[in-house]
Amino acid sequence: MTDLDPPTRAVLETVRGAGYTVLIREDFVEAIDHADGERYVVCGRDTYTMACELAEQVGIELEDR
Repeated sequence: MTDLDPPTRAVLETVRGAGYTVLIREDFVEAIDHADGERYVVCGRDTYTMACELAEQVGIELEDR
């Protein structure tokens, strides 16, 4: 995750910290729940937008500021 911009990295680290393995590809991001193996996938072109959608799918509310 070193080549990600800081906001995208922060969102994905939050997802990771909530108990998910996070996979990042060019056109999708995926979170896998450590507890039950459930997978969440978001496809798109903008990694930040995909990361935010992924966070919402796993139940993390992001606040606009």
